[in-house]
Amino acid sequence: SSATNVIRNGSKTLPTLDDRNNTKNFNGDNNRLTAKASNTIDKERIVNIDTLNPYMNKWTIKVRVSSKSQIRNYQNARGPGKLFNCDLVDQSGEIRAAAFNTECDKFHSLLEIGKVYYIARASLKPANRQFNSLNNDYEMTFNYDTCIEQCDTDEGQSIPQIQFNFIPISEIANRPANNVCDVIGVVKSISNIDTIISKTSQKEFNKRELLLVDENASITVTLWGQQAEDFQNSSNPVVAFKGIRIGDFNGRTLSTLNSTLISQDPIETQRTIELRTWYDKEGKLMDLPDLSKGADIGNQQVPFKTLSQINTEGLGLNDKPDYINIKATTTLIKKDTAVYMMCPEERCGKKVVDENNGTFRCEKCNKTYNHFKWSYMISAEISDSTGAQWISAFRNEAETLLGISADEFGNHKLNQNENIIDDIFQKTMNRERIFKLRIKSDQYNDEQRMRLTCMRVSDIDWSSHGRRLIEEINQIESIQH
Repeated sequence: SSATNVIRNGSKTLPTLDDRNNTKNFNGDNNRLTAKASNTIDKERIVNIDTLNPYMNKWTIKVRVSSKSQIRNYQNARGPGKLFNCDLVDQSGEIRAAAFNTECDKFHSLLEIGKVYYIARASLKPANRQFNSLNNDYEMTFNYDTCIEQCDTDEGQSIPQIQFNFIPISEIANRPANNVCDVIGVVKSISNIDTIISKTSQKEFNKRELLLVDENASITVTLWGQQAEDFQNSSNPVVAFKGIRIGDFNGRTLSTLNSTLISQDPIETQRTIELRTWYDKEGKLMDLPDLSKGADIGNQQVPFKTLSQINTEGLGLNDKPDYINIKATTTLIKKDTAVYMMCPEERCGKKVVDENNGTFRCEKCNKTYNHFKWSYMISAEISDSTGAQWISAFRNEAETLLGISADEFGNHKLNQNENIIDDIFQKTMNRERIFKLRIKSDQYNDEQRMRLTCMRVSDIDWSSHGRRLIEEINQIESIQH
């Protein structure tokens, strides 16, 4: 089936934390409401979503709202603010849009999930891949000049309800932690609602856990808040998640966000039929590898290589990245740049500038904060018997490598505890581990360079490693004979 699946009318879409069923309705003439009445929309300039880019001057899109968040309040150095975001879809693709403050108030009540609108004069910027799994290089921001007008019902019949870009559950092992993705599977088991208390806010939250399976793997999915309460506990439904976050705590997990869209038994999607048939016929009896219990399904699919094979086999030179496993030793780590001061905004992650007056400025967000977060950005050399390569390791993978959180390491750096830092590095050096690497070349200042990113680091399971070596020896012997 196609990687992109379109769900049209008829799917059962569950409410998420955006409380989609309580959006304001407009009746009579108000259904033709235009958010900016002083300007008209040029309906002769309608373009597809997949053609939008920041360099286009005049355009209009005709789109359906596939999801919409609640209004979220925030506080920063400039004072209070508010925002919401929504996902827009047409026949060609999808794009995420956000509105802040005045535009937030103006557009939130106008846009209704499932309705079709003409939209013109909004800003475009590169998409933040950590929080946006939509198949689009850009994101949209509504501004003071943005014009939105609702379509007549018969005008929007050709616009699909939603688009998914599913990845197999096994592929989650190869994706970075904290990124978001679209995934579909059968609910094999479901827990009762559990109430937990947040350590930071002391607020109560409801949660529910599902075991989601497909043909090759299983994973634990955590639903939060209203999503946990509203989930219909039917008999092993097929469930699709759009924009769900990948976690990494003793194995891979999935966790819903406020913006996560949940569709149960979306019958028009080919994958739903495939999964339903597979599960009823054989899947319910299968004991599948569980990514959430440390099953390294990724290592079964990703080949083991030596460092010299990266160059001899031309890995990373194709359009798509290559993934390999390496048994190697950490031989060098750049100490001075191991951590950096990161923007505290959840959706940013960029480095902040210390203003030396107790405040920290993020150039990307164009905001000043009175605090920051420490984050890892490790550059390390790993070696095996065939050579050496420099790799990058971030966040969870770097924490696993060093055995200490970024906050703890950053505080040692701030307090100039050089002896402690040296001891941390010393314990990491000359220790053989399995590194799962993502290899991709890119252009920088007209030069091609190879990027090796650590996707996972783990201790060696000598039993399975021995079995793998025996298999390789047997393969060599069979070729020779």
